[in-house]
Amino acid sequence: MGLDGLRWGWGLICGRRVDQRLFGGEAVEVVLVGLDGLRWGWGLICGRRVDQRLFGGEAVEVVLVGLDGLRWGWGPICGRRVDQRLFGGEAVEVDPGINMSRPPGAAVGGQAVLEGVMMRAPSRWAVAVRRPDGVIEAVRHELPRLASRSRAARLPFLRGVMVLIESLQLGFRALSWSAQKAGDEEEELTRAQIIGTMVFAIAFALVIFIGAPIFAADFLKRYFSDSSFVFVVLDGLIRIVLIVGYIWAISRAKEIQRVFEYHGAEHMTIHAYEAGDPLTLDAIRGYSPRHPRCGTSFIIIVALVAFFFFLLLAPLAFVWQVVARVVMIPVIAGASYEVLKAAAGKSWLAWASKPGIWLQRITTRQPDDAQVEVAVASLLAALTDEERVEVEERGPVAAGALGVVYDPEST
Repeated sequence: MGLDGLRWGWGLICGRRVDQRLFGGEAVEVVLVGLDGLRWGWGLICGRRVDQRLFGGEAVEVVLVGLDGLRWGWGPICGRRVDQRLFGGEAVEVDPGINMSRPPGAAVGGQAVLEGVMMRAPSRWAVAVRRPDGVIEAVRHELPRLASRSRAARLPFLRGVMVLIESLQLGFRALSWSAQKAGDEEEELTRAQIIGTMVFAIAFALVIFIGAPIFAADFLKRYFSDSSFVFVVLDGLIRIVLIVGYIWAISRAKEIQRVFEYHGAEHMTIHAYEAGDPLTLDAIRGYSPRHPRCGTSFIIIVALVAFFFFLLLAPLAFVWQVVARVVMIPVIAGASYEVLKAAAGKSWLAWASKPGIWLQRITTRQPDDAQVEVAVASLLAALTDEERVEVEERGPVAAGALGVVYDPEST
């Protein structure tokens, strides 16, 4: 028995309730050929893409016969243990035999920008924007992964800091280019202006999300207890409230709501690509606008990691508490990156992504078709020729994403 996708909705199968959208919205019965694990990745099942990491990282074939539940528990299948909760709580029988399918799409990242989306693929990064005249314009640049350019970027903790710095740089460049093309700016920011903007943004974040909480906690602790533990708890709670409150406040602006719609389009497109689905509007619409690797999740994980980290430093004097919150930023960022990375790939750590997923209810919105087309155009621009061929082999691509005008600066 098995499943045929990873989307949501419910129906009856074999007298039990099961997610029909796992099967394209129709109740179906299936038997797995070659199920052997609980990991992540994608392959073809019954002509549809399915998470093959559930099947030991290899594509499997199924015949239609009888899936009956989505509950949890474990049992042996093909000599391995598998989550029975996918199969109604009972061990199931399968016939060995694996038929390899095309590989899944590689993991990509992205960011919403003004009237567009930035995508970061393994070899390139690209930005696509819907201009005021309705035309999608894109720019792309060659940029191999950090890990392939620097040995330091392969080291745990240090790689998180390096990825964060590069992400900030690319993000500001993408925002500058999108503002120009969307009609909000006449010229793209220079390198010096981008650096100045980054410095200002970092200074603002330090004052609001580090300085304000620590001084507010120092003032408020006298009304509760003068203990260091209470101080750290107040500091952490105030920081989280400020982060959520700030995001909620800016989400009220109409322009930011548009950005959040593109944010949703970015996530949905990445979901479909990494799942190995065709990049059609219908296929992409089947996915959630929320994603566990989102920067929103990273922000919340940073706040939580900082809270537990500073608990260890609670005995320090106030002045050293302030110094530690600034000096230890790289350490906390590196640790948070490792947690985010692990949470996206390890089922037992999935809970770490939950707060970020909840917060994405604010930072993502359902996009319209035109916004999804821009996200697809950005992704296609970021892919290599070989990767685009793989996408085309899956099936048709959203037509509106194909008529793209490229900026002459593209590489």
